[in-house]
Amino acid sequence: MLDDHDRRALDDIERHLASEDPALSAHLAPPKTRRFPTVFFLCACLYICAPLSKLLFGWPGLEAVAATFTLAVLAVLIHRRRG
Repeated sequence: MLDDHDRRALDDIERHLASEDPALSAHLAPPKTRRFPTVFFLCACLYICAPLSKLLFGWPGLEAVAATFTLAVLAVLIHRRRG
């Protein structure tokens, strides 16, 4: 825990940083809203679809599901990275 003097000094540093470089300040700030757990949802879909596709379509079906899953996860991660 910080005492009052140190807390005021830290607040002053944070305000100075926000006024000098707002982009960095916004990047370091915690997210305001909670995102939907898309990657977790995709993993759950893979858990359900992989055995079914292997059963119904064999190895080519499983490979198609794995490739689709990989592309979907990459798309989500790229979208999150861009903002």
